[in-house]
Order: sequence, then structure tokens, then C-alpha cells
Amino acid sequence: MFFDVVQLIDIVLVFFTAVQASKVLKTARWLVACKRIKEQSTDKELSKFIIGIEATTFWEKDMRILAVNYLLSYFFFDFFACIPGLITQEKKLKVYPFKLLRVIRMPRLM
Repeated sequence: MFFDVVQLIDIVLVFFTAVQASKVLKTARWLVACKRIKEQSTDKELSKFIIGIEATTFWEKDMRILAVNYLLSYFFFDFFACIPGLITQEKKLKVYPFKLLRVIRMPRLM
């Protein structure tokens, strides 16, 4: 149970932790940029905007980009590794195979 709670806290903190700009998925950056610009500019202007962001930032601090990046990468692995155990309070053995998903995130914990 303790490790499940720690992992749940980690899930929340990842949404608020800056990430190196080179590690942000281009898909996440693209989705956020498209939402911001919406239909006000052409695709050519949008691509210039995204290239400008990649060239000027070393650490990504934009909360939307961080959230979308995490949702597209490891969120579901982390979520399914800890939430079923917390919901059942470790009383159902059927949810224990989900804990194997923690192995995917082991390098982060180290």
C-alpha cells in the first residue's frame, strides 16, 4: 500500500515538474500549439511557431505541454500500476498483475 501511495504522489508531481525540452514528445508540443493557435493562422506559421519553441527552450515549464507529454508517455502505466491496489485496498489478488507495470518505470525511481 505504501508504494502505491508513493507512486500516486509521483503521478501528481510529474504533472508539475519541468522536463528537458529535448525529452518532450513532438506530438505533445504539436497538440498544445494547435489548440492555442486554433484556426487563426496557416500551417506554415504553425510550423515556424513550433520550431521557435524547440530552439529557444532548454527546460519545458508550460503546464499544458507537460501534462499532454505525460499523458502520451507513461501516465497509463503508472495509473494502472497503483490505482487498482489502492481501490481494492490490496484485498483482491486479481489486481496484482497490474503491479508488474511498475517495472517499466523502475529507472525513474532509481
